Amino acid sequence: MSFPVTTSLRVVKPLQWVKETIRGTTPSSPTFINAGPIQEFTPNTETNSVNYRMLGSPDLYKVLKTGERFNFDIMFNPVDRVLLSKGVNLDSEDVTDNRDQSLTFLMSQQMNNAGTLAEFYIKAVGCSCDSTTVDISLDAVSVSQTWIANEIPIPATSHGLTTPTFASAITDSPWTGLTAGSNSLTHNGNDYVLRSFSCTVNHNTDQIQPIGESNVFATIPTIRDITGSFDVLHESNALSTDAEAVVARAATVNLSLDTKMTFTDMYLTSYNETISATATEAKTISYNFVAKSVVVEDIP
Repeated sequence: MSFPVTTSLRVVKPLQWVKETIRGTTPSSPTFINAGPIQEFTPNTETNSVNYRMLGSPDLYKVLKTGERFNFDIMFNPVDRVLLSKGVNLDSEDVTDNRDQSLTFLMSQQMNNAGTLAEFYIKAVGCSCDSTTVDISLDAVSVSQTWIANEIPIPATSHGLTTPTFASAITDSPWTGLTAGSNSLTHNGNDYVLRSFSCTVNHNTDQIQPIGESNVFATIPTIRDITGSFDVLHESNALSTDAEAVVARAATVNLSLDTKMTFTDMYLTSYNETISATATEAKTISYNFVAKSVVVEDIP
């Protein structure tokens, strides 16, 4: 057996997206937008089924399909706030980029087709962001997202679109831990020396599957859970005092010179540190938090 194999270097059109007017329907003549410097794209398809048994037999009688579920994970280093905002913001806070919008995602890759490589398209429609995690370190600002789709058909040699305009290659530099400058974290009006930061926004998306149809009818984000943690150099006991009292405070974390995450009622819920005889680093305390609300927005 011999055939050409496919690798990640065989990606032809990088992951790109377009906003849908009708959920689950790609515009007939879409203009796609590059999703940014994508590090990983992981499409997942799960077939729901039920097992039936019959009296008198030790083995299964039938396995019947009852539906399909589609989702994909992406990890990217943002160059702007657009896709990040669509995975975090509420419509009431950001009418331009918010979680209630549905997107079509598309990419293509050379794959084996009867012994030769051909361009195959992967297209996910009716996509809603289920969760977004933002991690900040010195090296990078990394965004990991899980998107739930109405459908991700098996890769095909045709994209099925009338006159699409595919996204151009990006040239902008991704954000790093240096991009936002100093004083990245402000909590209760006080600036802190931030060592690392992580925040996850979970939308608890509801997948609605009507009786009689194998695919979901719609994917709807519901309540938000906002959790996270950060490490700061010890400066005072103000944060620890807030954590013990579970006091609601305003907080902001800068992601770049023009983008920040603004938290309403951030509650510090626990903190810890390690005091070691062999430690050589400066005293650092780790805090965990939950928040009432968060928005990714421009810095004025």
